[in-house]
Amino acid sequence: MSMRATIQAFKTKLPGKSQAFAEARTRHRALAAYETPASLAVALAPASGTAPAQRERIVAALLAENHLAPVAVWQSLLVLAFEGSLLRLRAKVARRRREDADELDQHVLLAFLDSVRAVRPSRHTTLALVWGAEARTSGAKRPREQELDEDCPLRETRVASPDVQLEVKELLESIEAHHGRDVLEAIVATEIGGETLLEHVARRHPELSPSERACIYDRIQRARNEALDRLRLPARSCRAA
Repeated sequence: MSMRATIQAFKTKLPGKSQAFAEARTRHRALAAYETPASLAVALAPASGTAPAQRERIVAALLAENHLAPVAVWQSLLVLAFEGSLLRLRAKVARRRREDADELDQHVLLAFLDSVRAVRPSRHTTLALVWGAEARTSGAKRPREQELDEDCPLRETRVASPDVQLEVKELLESIEAHHGRDVLEAIVATEIGGETLLEHVARRHPELSPSERACIYDRIQRARNEALDRLRLPARSCRAA
């Protein structure tokens, strides 16, 4: 089953009604406007037009509920919320790993679900989840017995080290402190929004010359690469609990 087909399976298996979802709507304003998991899935679709700030609040609420009670509906909605990011990460992993296509799909999904287990809601929840998953794809190969099951894709995930969560949080704070809010926003737009860095710089700075935009591009690219290099180092030491 391809990555796209697997993500579609998460969508079709969403329950029409969910007691856990109904209760969560009373706890989180970000979820209150959505009557069912399916209606929220529509709002989380890549082309939905949901504002980034609202998406961030929804993701934080889903993550908080998953930590409170890790039932399938939260993990399914989080996978759907990160469809674009997961497909891009899968393509990136395929360029550096020689594995069967199904193996790669499972590797990326398990890395993401590991990240879901480890990351806590914060100012940069969305980016922390994506970077946590990317860091895990650079780590050791997961045990065979934890392969995804087509009928129950959320049966098992590893318990990841909380050190990675702390490292992501520190990295994001460091980027904002040392490189500026504009660099952090550019990283979010390219990692989460699907823009290329060239597209983002051109959109944000149409008044600048090509050489000036190239300088901004280089500054953002260096900051991102430096952060990911630091993040991958502790991730390689993650092991199953």
